[in-house]
Amino acid sequence: MYRSLAYTRPANIFVVLDETKAISSSNPAGEYNRHIRWHFPDRPVVTGNTLKVEQQESRANMAFLLPDNAQVKPVSELDNPDPGNGRPYGFNSGTWRVEVSDPTASRTTPFLTVIQPTFLADPAMTATKITSTGATMISASVTAPGQGSYGMMF
Repeated sequence: MYRSLAYTRPANIFVVLDETKAISSSNPAGEYNRHIRWHFPDRPVVTGNTLKVEQQESRANMAFLLPDNAQVKPVSELDNPDPGNGRPYGFNSGTWRVEVSDPTASRTTPFLTVIQPTFLADPAMTATKITSTGATMISASVTAPGQGSYGMMF
């Protein structure tokens, strides 16, 4: 896995590109779940490929631009089955995570995520994926009301 990050200070926007590659597994329990996980202190609200989570006076807005038609699933970590053996850790972490996965189960899925930490009163950003000529670059176009429009290219 390779992670690239771009940040624009005027709008306080992060764009994260995670490039993954996995080989097939002969594990009797099956293939390892290939997804990116994001962790939160409260239950996030997922609408399509966007997410928002609020904590006191702040909010995080996220847009999942890749994979196309990403599956975004909130998971309570109340009884966290995270060790991979199907048994919970046995303690209540009180947190949530979101698992972003590729519905095609590709072994080379890129994940493109845009993150906007902001105050509750501030408007949310809009983000769209841009494809370069020849599809040689992975890009995002982000508009933050009152802050401007930005393009991040990887």
